[in-house]
Amino acid sequence: MGVNGIEAGASLQDDVSKQAQEFVDVKCFDLPLELSVLQKLKYINEQVLKLFLACSPFQLTLRAKTGSIRCFPSVGHEDRSLMKFTAIITLIKHLIQNLESGIYTTKRHLYYQDVELFQKDQSECNQLLDLLAHSLKASITQLNIYPNQKGMMFALGFDDAILIPIKYQSVIEKIHPHIRSVVIVEKDAIFRSLVSCIKTQGQEKHKGILFVTGKGFPDLLTKSFIWHLACSGLPIYGFMDSDIYGILIFKSYREFNKGVATERFTFLGCFILEYQHGFMAINSRDVSLGVSTLKKFASVEDQEALKWKREIQRGLYLHKKAEMNVISEKIQSDYSTLHYILAKIDSEILQLQWQ
Repeated sequence: MGVNGIEAGASLQDDVSKQAQEFVDVKCFDLPLELSVLQKLKYINEQVLKLFLACSPFQLTLRAKTGSIRCFPSVGHEDRSLMKFTAIITLIKHLIQNLESGIYTTKRHLYYQDVELFQKDQSECNQLLDLLAHSLKASITQLNIYPNQKGMMFALGFDDAILIPIKYQSVIEKIHPHIRSVVIVEKDAIFRSLVSCIKTQGQEKHKGILFVTGKGFPDLLTKSFIWHLACSGLPIYGFMDSDIYGILIFKSYREFNKGVATERFTFLGCFILEYQHGFMAINSRDVSLGVSTLKKFASVEDQEALKWKREIQRGLYLHKKAEMNVISEKIQSDYSTLHYILAKIDSEILQLQWQ
């Protein structure tokens, strides 16, 4: 290599070294603990803006749940990485605006702010939000982001069933003096039939009952709502299908958070021995899930969990399961699901309240 080549190589190396020295790493994690989530977001946004205006090379670094460090933009993947970098900055700006204005939103809503930016993929938006939240050591709800409302609630006196509101704390304060117990129904169709029945035929004795459904496996908002009701001292009763999924759904409510409030959860049915017809054979997945769940209950001694364990064992022994909408009482063949639930409420819930 000639002298000119050596000089050119040395000059290039100096330029690379200089760029490396000037390269600024904007960390989105390990920020001072005393800063609020809003202050952290503002700090990141200000750093990015300052470096951008100064034309200084920089990158955002975030920490995933696995502990790995993610850099945006990253060397070697500039096009895709730059798109993600832009998406993160856009999300930060939206989050700052929402937190300052006290606006609550959903991941879905943020995605639709710029579908193209997230490459027409909702999961891309979700992953970046989760990555940002973990880096900030914040929960998604601390970013004023809540899941899409799914759970419904109704009580005698309501015009109709309503979605559980995102800011449900004020609702609990308002209705708590008038509510004596909470009834969770697994399925939306049965919940709506129950609402219709209570609206037209409900009696004064049903006025203190709040009916709730999570429409199958409940979302975070519904579980949190139920847990706060339990913590406020209200007893929680559940009506689910007689199968492993019904048990697991009720279990997800009760074990959403550990604590004294777990004692306020009671599974009232349906129980497989209460059925006369409508049985279905369980499949291999039901068996596998039932057996694995029983193993987890092996050392459990509390009465509620023992009730679940017994119901799972009966289903496995009979090799049967049954859904709530086909239950019939042993004596009356026309005994409907609604009659079953209301009768259980009368005998199990209201009698306890009258004692």
